Amino acid sequence: MHKEKAEYWIDQLKLESHPEGGYYRETYRKDIEFEGRSIATNIFYLLPSSRVSKFHRLQCDEIWYYHYGAPLRFFFFTPEGTYEEHLLGCDPEKGEQLSILVPAKTIFGAMVDSPATFTLVSCNMTPGFHFEDFEMFTEEELVEQFPQKKSLIKKLT
Repeated sequence: MHKEKAEYWIDQLKLESHPEGGYYRETYRKDIEFEGRSIATNIFYLLPSSRVSKFHRLQCDEIWYYHYGAPLRFFFFTPEGTYEEHLLGCDPEKGEQLSILVPAKTIFGAMVDSPATFTLVSCNMTPGFHFEDFEMFTEEELVEQFPQKKSLIKKLT
């Protein structure tokens, strides 16, 4: 296998399927807890262009770090009800950022714009990730809140 193929990284990093879409593996969980939660976690996450990171919400801030592959386009519905797009990648001249903060309680999803490619990133959360804080949405729930983005919501739910 060649490193330009998603399967190479999925195999080398021992990634597993993630409920939001894509593949992941937890690489760090600090054993110190605060109020019953690990104080920090980190994962590798790979998203092939054939899949999307479905709209979801977390209760804590999450920082995404670009590692390899095509740029990753993020779609945010902020807690204040505004819509934003961000691009994670390695070319600042194209508006790409090497890291992106997803603020707590932001509904967000992502996709790789380029066909037949993938994006490899790391995601860090403080306090650490817990699946009970992971909230997914139906198309109907989001269209009701953000009807102007119906076609995007359909793609990412």
